[in-house]
Amino acid sequence: MKRCQGCFVVAFTLTLQACAAGIMLRGNPSTPIPEGSRIAVMLLDHADPAISSMATGWLVLALRTNCRNLSLIDHETVTANMTDAGVFVPRRPNRPFLEQFSTVIEADYLLTGRVTKWQGGRQLLRRALSTEVAMSLVLYEIGTGELLWSASGEDTAGEGAAAQDPSFAATKLLDNMLKKLPTFCRAT
Repeated sequence: MKRCQGCFVVAFTLTLQACAAGIMLRGNPSTPIPEGSRIAVMLLDHADPAISSMATGWLVLALRTNCRNLSLIDHETVTANMTDAGVFVPRRPNRPFLEQFSTVIEADYLLTGRVTKWQGGRQLLRRALSTEVAMSLVLYEIGTGELLWSASGEDTAGEGAAAQDPSFAATKLLDNMLKKLPTFCRAT
């Protein structure tokens, strides 16, 4: 019986380590973001515009729910204003773009990123596919053009008969990402 208990502890520990490794942070995620800062959210990059829009919508919802200390400018407003001003949006923001951006959108920070995986789970004849979502977020300070931090992670939400819409995994992933960034997102 002791041998089985030891196996359970090892399996439980490995599971915890795998969960903890699901989100990677780079840069300086402890950079304090002053309360009331204006965060412009750009459309998350993905080859499928519908997935891009859906994932960005879930990001905005997670930010509005978890980050009441911030003032958000949603992706629809950002996209409309950039289009009206005729500003080309590069795949990765650079200093000249951020200078142009600051003349069109009045914000302190720019939050952008990409969806690298958006797979709905389904049952196949011989193999079940799990629901999997992977995303990355990047925060720039607009005034300096500095990349403050990036966060990336992936999550799953069941497979086969228990498969769920990727939106469930995306919501869980975004909530976990925001929890790893306590100086960025503080519920008030």
